[in-house]
Amino acid sequence: MLWLRSRNLRVMGVELSEIAVSAFFAENGLQAETREDDPFKVYKADGIEILCGDFFKLASEHLSLASFVYDRASLVALPPAMRKKYAEQMTEKLPKNVGMALLTFEYEQGEMEGPPFSVPEKEVVSLYSGSYKIEKLHECEVTGAEMEPFRKRGLKSLREKVYKLEGQAGKAVCQPR
Repeated sequence: MLWLRSRNLRVMGVELSEIAVSAFFAENGLQAETREDDPFKVYKADGIEILCGDFFKLASEHLSLASFVYDRASLVALPPAMRKKYAEQMTEKLPKNVGMALLTFEYEQGEMEGPPFSVPEKEVVSLYSGSYKIEKLHECEVTGAEMEPFRKRGLKSLREKVYKLEGQAGKAVCQPR
């Protein structure tokens, strides 16, 4: 979020945990102002605004100024039963033609209990292909120190994938790069 803000972009996030929101601002030395905007508590500092509350209670008005979405940890935080609802919410509530960067993980789900959950490429296509053109931008094996917490949880292998979803273009195709 700080990187995006450093490029003079307005940044808005949605986070369920008030502890995580407070920690973000504290760790980055930002004094956030807060206000209530039912059903959210809104934290704002230096061009970064975080809505604290249930993502599924977002209204189209909350996202009306969005020009791009970076989903770094939302889809992978959700169990399979909730992911379709999440993708539908994104598609329905975002302004038309808003693109998205989506980061996912793939691993043998039986080796580790999520979150983060494994979200296979075919599921990304299933969730978003009706509304977005999907392009895989990057894929790599997670190694070294980044992999250590996952190894401790029983995981043997973890692949990170980054997709570009072009905003509601109609027919979509997944084009591995």
